[in-house]
Amino acid sequence: MNLYKRLVLFFIFLFITRTLVGDFNIFKQRKIVIGEFQNRGDPDYDYISESLGTRLYTYVILIPFITVDDEERAFLENLSKTDEFKSAFIEAGDVIGYRLTPDIEQRPFTGIGLPFSERSWPMYIYGSYKVLTEDDTRVSLYVYNSMTGRLIADYKTQTTLYSLLNEPHTYFIPFFKHFLKYTIYTATIETEPEDSLIFIDERLVGIGSAQNILIPRGQHRLTIKNDGYRDYTDFINVTGDDFYIKVDLKETEDPRILLVLTDPSEADVYLNEAFLGKTPLEISLAEGYQTLTFVKEGHDRLVINTNNLSPDEKTLNLKLSTPKLTQDQYLQAETHLKRAKILSYTGIGMLGVSILLGREKTLYDQNEDLGANRYEDLHLKTNIFTYLTVASSIITGGIFAFSFLEMIRYFIRYGETPGATTDQKPPAGYPGTSNIELLKTEVRF
Repeated sequence: MNLYKRLVLFFIFLFITRTLVGDFNIFKQRKIVIGEFQNRGDPDYDYISESLGTRLYTYVILIPFITVDDEERAFLENLSKTDEFKSAFIEAGDVIGYRLTPDIEQRPFTGIGLPFSERSWPMYIYGSYKVLTEDDTRVSLYVYNSMTGRLIADYKTQTTLYSLLNEPHTYFIPFFKHFLKYTIYTATIETEPEDSLIFIDERLVGIGSAQNILIPRGQHRLTIKNDGYRDYTDFINVTGDDFYIKVDLKETEDPRILLVLTDPSEADVYLNEAFLGKTPLEISLAEGYQTLTFVKEGHDRLVINTNNLSPDEKTLNLKLSTPKLTQDQYLQAETHLKRAKILSYTGIGMLGVSILLGREKTLYDQNEDLGANRYEDLHLKTNIFTYLTVASSIITGGIFAFSFLEMIRYFIRYGETPGATTDQKPPAGYPGTSNIELLKTEVRF
């Protein structure tokens, strides 16, 4: 798009954003009416009037907000209590802010016979000039506040005819610093290419360059856009006049086309979790970090970071691996292992019981030999401990046998899949494990 078209769009955009954005609400917006510049001197210089009015308009439309003083707030508070404006006040959230968005309009008046009866109570900005000589030109700028009923700015300066025509910032900027009730500084922003759109705090302020624009003091978001170039966004901190920055936009690269093949084919392909299709598939990759995911039933999921691919790579050939164990097989094998461990621990406990029973039986055997005639009941107790020891030993042996059997089943379950090993990792999706496992890949250049 050439510079002329962008300039046309720039002014159309400003017109729409300043005049057609919803109905005017006096509690949210401040009406500003821009008039003409009256020539108070030689009629040969009447042609300058229209040019000055247009340039004044281009400065005013870039004003971010208008502050509301105490007298204006009192006026608006009284207005909010009237039936005519009660609904507008409710629409504004029952609040009168200290900053109002400018609602700008340009009309052909010179400050004489102002329409004071307007129900929007605007601020009227207008001016005059007088060319005495080429080196002595007088410029006057006025602001009449119809809310307070008085002139709130009366700015006069002396300049040259050349500056009047070619350097409007030399008198407009001092005027706005005098008129606005907050600190503003001048800034110049240049771009390459020269037809780039310049935004400050999401407001369009220029195309290609923004010369000597007025920006409130502090930090602002600068955004520059152009077709075929990467958007530029950064924060600028304006702390004084003559702030300057030049931004060179970087061209965007054409999307990279990558042919993806898988073995087996018909694998689902996802780019950043968005489904693209099935392999074989051509993929358009933009710049930056992205992930490709390949899913095929009966095979392990494969995830690839595109930043790890060679910039010159055109074809990606991937082999999807078959899982060594299905999830059911893994769960069954782990169940056998858990049972074997439980039985082993139980068997160890029963072995300890058997040892204690055997010890007690031995003690009673000794007591029985020493005092059989005196302790007739020792024989019965000896027999009881004998039976308990034998039973405990049999149970212990059985527990160890079952534990050994569960271990055999554990190894058999793992051995059902060729090439399986006992250090097999849980399959994808098993609780507590990653559901994505990067397996063998083969890249073809």
